[in-house]
Amino acid sequence: MTDAMVTPKHPVTVRSATAPLVATAEGVRGEHVVVPLNGVSKARLIFPRDVVRVQLTAGETDALCEGFFSRPLPIMRAEGSTVTLEYPGTWFPLRQPQPSRITLNPSVAWDIEMRNANYLVADLSRVDLLSFRLEGSEYVDLVLNRPHGTRTLETGGVKRLSLRRPADVPVRVLVVSGISKFAGDDEYFGAIGGPFTWLSDGYANAGDRYELVVNGGADTVRIGRLPAS
Repeated sequence: MTDAMVTPKHPVTVRSATAPLVATAEGVRGEHVVVPLNGVSKARLIFPRDVVRVQLTAGETDALCEGFFSRPLPIMRAEGSTVTLEYPGTWFPLRQPQPSRITLNPSVAWDIEMRNANYLVADLSRVDLLSFRLEGSEYVDLVLNRPHGTRTLETGGVKRLSLRRPADVPVRVLVVSGISKFAGDDEYFGAIGGPFTWLSDGYANAGDRYELVVNGGADTVRIGRLPAS
């Protein structure tokens, strides 16, 4: 997980024009920012701190990714295949009337890293998700695509996490430090001391599956299935 970001060498651009800004290594700040695809097949999206009221999805875009942001505007940086979004150090999420929306290119495989996700709705049902790491969260709702092989998701300090995947994709959950409430498909548990492991049906023999590792304790974690298509 990235702990600190390098201060931009040049002033960050701020605009409210309708034409999108193009993210650079130094970083730009605007209501509509795009990152060119440039032939990338794998990419990384990093939020080094504070993910508040963000909708993350995949859709039709010619860019590697693009963001439509509410104020306060984050700084968006792009260097190679790595995209970084950093919000101001001190701000109040209740002053953000609308969630920001980030669209990922579904032809690209993604690694995603986040810190302090206070309200995140991520529909990744069209994303080839290579890995997902989340440190600290208030409310996170994840919808996942069918994986290729075993894909690992890591979280730490979770308050409320909902994860849904295709109905025939198995998942293993490892809770390291205990959990207050856990629901796995049709099974429900109260407070459980760690370590605690839960397997959905068919995990052991599946080639394509998810593994969720919950570090640092958790309040409520719900694992569910998406309706069969």
